[in-house]
Amino acid sequence: MSNAQRLRPAPIAMLAVAALLAACQAASLPSPSPTAKPTPIPTPGPPLGADVIASFLKIVGDPKLPMHVVLDGSVDVAAGSTAQRLTIGFHVDISGRDAHGKANVDVGPGAVSFEMLLVQDLAYLNNHGTWTEIPGYRQGTPLNPFANLTGQDDLTYRGYEYRSEGRVHHLVSRVWLGGDVAAMADQGWSDPVIDYNVTDIYVFDDGTPLQMHVDAGVSGTYSGLAATGKFVMSYGFTKVGVPVTIPAPQAPAPT
Repeated sequence: MSNAQRLRPAPIAMLAVAALLAACQAASLPSPSPTAKPTPIPTPGPPLGADVIASFLKIVGDPKLPMHVVLDGSVDVAAGSTAQRLTIGFHVDISGRDAHGKANVDVGPGAVSFEMLLVQDLAYLNNHGTWTEIPGYRQGTPLNPFANLTGQDDLTYRGYEYRSEGRVHHLVSRVWLGGDVAAMADQGWSDPVIDYNVTDIYVFDDGTPLQMHVDAGVSGTYSGLAATGKFVMSYGFTKVGVPVTIPAPQAPAPT
């Protein structure tokens, strides 16, 4: 065997040397710093019930608050042996004491649909493109359905739930949110009183109203007969705080 053959390393030995050199080079390189993970942003929890009520009262306490309201409801009236159901549906834009929208009223034998306009405490119906004033109109019920709420004691917080619209808070009120029941005397009632009233209100985190459901009853005397009235009303609210356009009735013709 020649000297060259004796000095030539075996293939396995050459691989071992190469691996050793590679290991030494790797050991001499600095280790990479670990990648810092971003701190997750915590999801804010629900606001306190008292804060939700305060925000809600601040929003709806604006006497000029604009909004779009959709209502579906029924009124069951009984006097003596006579009973009748009135169903109501409307969608209307409200801006303070003014409003514009369409309504449908069904008294059983027939229904009537109309477009209405309330401006400067006067009421008009759309008569084939002309606004015709309703004589003797008196606004007995506030257009803002929350106008009778005066403070936090008028509301009870009942928790929250998640819907498709987001997190919704449940408020309950025992305050009568309708008009002055004494005005029922104009329809022939005597000594009307409120028997019960439960109002469920649903609002977002910031207090913006989403829905309201009213279940109430009154009693009194009608044409000399003991009478009762039961109200079931469901409201939906959109565009709360968004300015709306209320059309102006035409000027009266010169006389």
